[in-house]
Amino acid sequence: MLSGVLLIVDQLLKYLVVKAQPMFDWGFVRIVLVYNTGSAFSLIQNSNLLLTWIAIIVLGLFIIFAKKIPQIDMPYATIAAAGVVGNLIDRVLRGGVVDFVDLGWWPVFNVADAMIVVGVLILVVRSVIEEINEKKKN
Repeated sequence: MLSGVLLIVDQLLKYLVVKAQPMFDWGFVRIVLVYNTGSAFSLIQNSNLLLTWIAIIVLGLFIIFAKKIPQIDMPYATIAAAGVVGNLIDRVLRGGVVDFVDLGWWPVFNVADAMIVVGVLILVVRSVIEEINEKKKN
């Protein structure tokens, strides 16, 4: 449910940014319109088709292995997957990912990017904690 709401928020904000092409500067954050045809941190630019296929494969693997994801981790996994869907929609419909949040000290990003990072980060941290707890038991 939350991942669906976040996906809608992501797409709505991207739509508004593309329509209005705003340039807001609040000092600590700027809203700018950037089309990213690369991956995270603008790596491997002009690889939209390759990254589209990678996203499709990742989502396919997520669907195939979803039953193996522990129930407690599923919300975080679905948030990350919804972020992938949000950026995949951009790649297919807009020819690149719409990024718009500029903190100045970090590459320009969007809500879907944040969903991917937060979802995966929580999964990794939970996995490390679980591994540590398992080692303590033995």
